[in-house]
Amino acid sequence: MLVCISCARKEEPPQNIHLMAALRTAVSAQNATWLAKTKTNFEDTVEKGQVSDETAEAFRQIFAAAESGDWAAAEKQTVKLQKSSKPHAKGP
Repeated sequence: MLVCISCARKEEPPQNIHLMAALRTAVSAQNATWLAKTKTNFEDTVEKGQVSDETAEAFRQIFAAAESGDWAAAEKQTVKLQKSSKPHAKGP
């Protein structure tokens, strides 16, 4: 059975892809300072309306897991989020 994983991936604006990478770095390093900086940048992006509700909720769950000290769950969720997303295709 052939499954088209990329077909199910959501397109995300470049700033969201960048935030996902920053989040993964902070989580994999288990660095609370980096996590806080990423959360601030995320909140700014949300305020600008540049994050879907679904993506925002995924980020919030990851922040909550990491802030509670469950870095392993946060890392697993971050990888899942990154794998389910792709950069927004540029127009012609």
